[in-house]
Amino acid sequence: MEDKAEAEMAAALQAQIRTLEQAELSQMRQGVVLQRRLDEAQRQLQELTQGAKAQRRAEVQNLQAEEAKAAASLEHELQLQLEVMLHREKEAEAVQRTEAARTQRLEEEVHYWKSCGLILRRKQCGVDAPAPEVSQEVVMEMEALRTQAKELRSQIKEIERLAASGRAQEVDLIAKNQSLAHSIALAQSAAKGSREKAACLQSELQHEQAKSLLDPPISGVRHEEVEEGLGIEEVEYWRRKVEEKKAELERITADQHRLRGGLRDSSPSLDVGEALSTRHCGFLDETISWFAT
Repeated sequence: MEDKAEAEMAAALQAQIRTLEQAELSQMRQGVVLQRRLDEAQRQLQELTQGAKAQRRAEVQNLQAEEAKAAASLEHELQLQLEVMLHREKEAEAVQRTEAARTQRLEEEVHYWKSCGLILRRKQCGVDAPAPEVSQEVVMEMEALRTQAKELRSQIKEIERLAASGRAQEVDLIAKNQSLAHSIALAQSAAKGSREKAACLQSELQHEQAKSLLDPPISGVRHEEVEEGLGIEEVEYWRRKVEEKKAELERITADQHRLRGGLRDSSPSLDVGEALSTRHCGFLDETISWFAT
């Protein structure tokens, strides 16, 4: 009887040992499956992060290239406008000096010939003879000269006014260009902040992954406890983490697009003529057209 009881007890112990061994093997297999899933999730997250970084770098480079091109084009156009304005101003000053000298010379000649005519007439008629009246032709010529001189003075004043207005337009354009450069600097600073925030999120994600790898595994005997307690919860946890990081990356990308849109609104994307017209430079164009005519 004792041998039979011992045999039954040994058989029960062996059955329990086999059960424990099977549970341990099942737990090990479950751990391997979870590790594979975790590695796959990490790989997908790395791919998403690398793709987002590459996209951000490309967008920032394109944005910087567009900003530099627009700034260079605007600066070149402003320089050309300034050179044309200075050239027209010099020509107007030269015309003013020439016309003033011509008017003075004509007035001196008229006065000289008038005096000569009076002296000659007095000599012919005698000293006591009354001075003859100035001929109608001379009077008309003098009036024409005075009218021409008055018109020249009006044109000179108009040229001076247009030159002063052109200088004011130039100062306004320089101020707007400086404001545009300040907006570009602010946008670049915001983009840099977004990149730093993305790096912080990546560091936080790596820290969470390292922390989860250092956590002690769940021990147990039952296969159902391992499946429900460790597998599903762990996979769901990492799935939630991946979704959260994806949402963060999408939000950062949206911020980048918003910043880029703000820069497009603040910097000219048209040609130089349209940019100058949108920046209220029509008066400068009218000034140059007036000089050309």
